[in-house]
Amino acid sequence: MSTLQTLSIDGPAGALAAQLKTAPRGRPIAVLCHPHPLYGGSMHDAVLGVAADCAHNLGMSSFAFNFRGVGASGGKHQPTAGVPDEVDDLCAVLNWVTTQQLSQDVIAIGYSFGASVVSHCVSRTAPDSRIDRAVLIAPPNAVMSCQTDVASQLTDVIYGDQDDYVDPTAYQQVPHVAVHKLTNCDHFFSAAHDSLAHTLSNILNSL
Repeated sequence: MSTLQTLSIDGPAGALAAQLKTAPRGRPIAVLCHPHPLYGGSMHDAVLGVAADCAHNLGMSSFAFNFRGVGASGGKHQPTAGVPDEVDDLCAVLNWVTTQQLSQDVIAIGYSFGASVVSHCVSRTAPDSRIDRAVLIAPPNAVMSCQTDVASQLTDVIYGDQDDYVDPTAYQQVPHVAVHKLTNCDHFFSAAHDSLAHTLSNILNSL
């Protein structure tokens, strides 16, 4: 039986608002990273809701949180052309999740801007060993900074064939990366939530 908790954890720019839905121990936990703070992104995003449902249906826990400056989270988003400051927010979440020993395995799932954040945490430049697997949903590497050369973590990239924000060629033949293309699908997965859920479930069920 899952339980839902509303939390506030320490972050580098202030407290981070979060929601933890726990499942029986022994299964991985999905840490969910939301789209861009300046364009309405939050932990209540519908695409991340699909990801959370897929995780819960497979008996996994989920941890969703708001980046700095979103909702009740402290701090403010600062635009940057390089590594986003929100990488530090994700690191704070990973520290909390691992300290609480909620699971031995952490799957970081990011959508759009959130995928950019996750990509920096599994890159060869600065890999975070607390992430066991990454799922990048519509990583916007055509328009903002995203790392495409991952370290040793297995990484799945999911994108729609009508998404102009994603350049899928950057991920082709990259070690440890599996690319999943959804047909008739845009960046927002409009009318394609069932296809996204099917792909995500297959990925998560393989763990």
